Amino acid sequence: MRKEIISVGLVAVSLILLLVTSLLVYREWAPEDDSAASIYYVSPTGNDNNAGTSVNPWKTFAKANSKILPGDTVILKNGIYREVLTIYVANTTWKSETKHKAIIDGGFPPSLLSGDWNNIVTQWNNKCKSIGEYAPLVTFTNLSNVTIDGLYIRYSCGRGISFSTSGNSGKSDNNEIKNNKIDWTFNSSIFARPEIIDGVYPNQMNNNKFLDNTILRASFGDEYNVRVEGACGVPNVKKYCVNVSTSFGGNNTLVRGNIIAWGEGEVSPQPGSKNFIFENNVLIGNKNSFYAGMIEGSTVRNNLFYAPEEKKIAAGGTEDDVTNGEWRFGLRNEKGHLKMGKVPNTNILIYNNMIINTMFFIAGANSKYISNNNNIYFGNNTLVAGKDLTTILRITHSAVTGSGDPALTALFENNIIDTRKNPTSKINVKLSSNDKVTFRNNLWPLQNVPNTVKGGGDVYTNDPGLSNAVVMLNLKYPVIGPDEINVDELVTALNINNYRLVNGSKAVGTGTTAGSTIGVAIPTEARQIDYFRNNRVDVPDIGAVELSNNVTPTTSNSLNKSTSIVIRAKARNGLSVAGAWPKVELKIGNPTTVQPTVQTFTVNSTTYADYRYTHTVPVGISEIKVKLANGDGSVDVYIDKLTLGTTVYQTEDPTTLSTGTWNSSAGACVGGYYSTELLHCNGYFQYEAK
Repeated sequence: MRKEIISVGLVAVSLILLLVTSLLVYREWAPEDDSAASIYYVSPTGNDNNAGTSVNPWKTFAKANSKILPGDTVILKNGIYREVLTIYVANTTWKSETKHKAIIDGGFPPSLLSGDWNNIVTQWNNKCKSIGEYAPLVTFTNLSNVTIDGLYIRYSCGRGISFSTSGNSGKSDNNEIKNNKIDWTFNSSIFARPEIIDGVYPNQMNNNKFLDNTILRASFGDEYNVRVEGACGVPNVKKYCVNVSTSFGGNNTLVRGNIIAWGEGEVSPQPGSKNFIFENNVLIGNKNSFYAGMIEGSTVRNNLFYAPEEKKIAAGGTEDDVTNGEWRFGLRNEKGHLKMGKVPNTNILIYNNMIINTMFFIAGANSKYISNNNNIYFGNNTLVAGKDLTTILRITHSAVTGSGDPALTALFENNIIDTRKNPTSKINVKLSSNDKVTFRNNLWPLQNVPNTVKGGGDVYTNDPGLSNAVVMLNLKYPVIGPDEINVDELVTALNINNYRLVNGSKAVGTGTTAGSTIGVAIPTEARQIDYFRNNRVDVPDIGAVELSNNVTPTTSNSLNKSTSIVIRAKARNGLSVAGAWPKVELKIGNPTTVQPTVQTFTVNSTTYADYRYTHTVPVGISEIKVKLANGDGSVDVYIDKLTLGTTVYQTEDPTTLSTGTWNSSAGACVGGYYSTELLHCNGYFQYEAK
């Protein structure tokens, strides 16, 4: 059946579904049973004299706080809330009825600046000074087991979401901040840190999770600071200083699946943090996309970092002496970190990351304060210089005159460094005799490589064999920008496929599996699983992605041979409300004549990856369905293409039949034929022979 041939019955069913969904309020996540005493509702159009049900919701957060008990859920109906959500009850859930449609608005949108940063002082002073630069829109203190799910928090005079502890006995454990959108905050978008108490921090905060949030334009207050004397704590001086854009503190913190873009300051685990996991995130155009000091036991893996081709514009147009406009990611202990952490960076594992147009650095000194970096592993990362990236790798651990000599213990292996877009981009590594650093099996350019980084097993070439890494990114820093950022355009500004290996690459099979000789731990997963979480094969390839996981097999699609099937897919939003990744079923065979074969894949990444299956008997394309098996209204999957042998089928092709796709105008699951890659509500794609 061709796509344009639509049966009358199907059209009728589709029209009925459209009519029904237009008459009903579609609640993507809300519980179905309003009779449960533990579920309450709030609406901007509600009334606090109501019963707090879906039909008769309360109006204010204060009313909800006065009624709820531990274990209860508060559903925020669609609309704009112009009040602060302060949570007072532990073990409660505060959830948007429809993702990002419950909007907590701080009343300070970008449009107030009329496109000119010089207006920020007058406008912020008028609207916000009485509120304060640290005031959050969502906050709680000394509470555990709190969930904040699917809210849209925007235009804050201070912070977005903030939670903390107070006093020696205060605790804030097992909280989840997930599926939220936070945009345009004067200070931090998320600020989670226990009170600074010597001997107690960070044991007051444990096991907190930050999952699948979208965080945009944090810490624009830096533009205010450079225009006001004393704003950075130095009287009578206008000074450039840096706020923390996104801050995570405590023990055993998990930060996964978030999109973090255009942060003016630092995306940072707070000093004193222990056992911090930062994985599967996409970071776009942040001044410091990951910045760690005084932390113990951190894993940074399978993240995508990228930035515009041009240099970072310093706040107020001032000279930024620290970074010289570099977009960056790295490690440095600072003297100010001693207020919260006592142990310098120790046991930090950084692997399987794509680092595009962004410098990686390790520094042993800051303003003549020296500090060690201990047991740092940096392996199987792919680094690509942008056209204006002055330095792609910088390690400065030489002695500091009059201060001393910081020590570095580190292992750098199996990394790609590609400087083709900017051959002058520097590899600047300064070490001294007390540093124990091993470089091995890295792929370097032919020029400008200092002897300090050369090691056994290295590969030297100006062409690492990446598919299209010299492409210029169509990505512009938004300056003030509109009141809303188009997140889809932002995320798709970089095509990750451009950074895959190709046949003949000198990175293939030239990695190392040797052990450490200097005591630095080598993560098993770096040797076994690549950026897309596909298995590495035999001797690992250099870089973040294995060739064998991203090249279509050349086996013939003969009727006399087994058939290779490759599905290219990604999760739309990461984990679902229920905590599950999308599950895709590959159904093979005609169920009217034979029981179909079912192969199930878990699509556990928000970036495209290949999922492979070899069918042991001949199969034609008309016998294959690609089906979303666990769609529940919050777990969706994009299917980019299906490769059968050597033939590629895509959903954009006019011979593609798709059902159960998401129709945004209808706001529901609607059957029919759509040229889209998105599957929703257990729909499927099916293809016809070419």
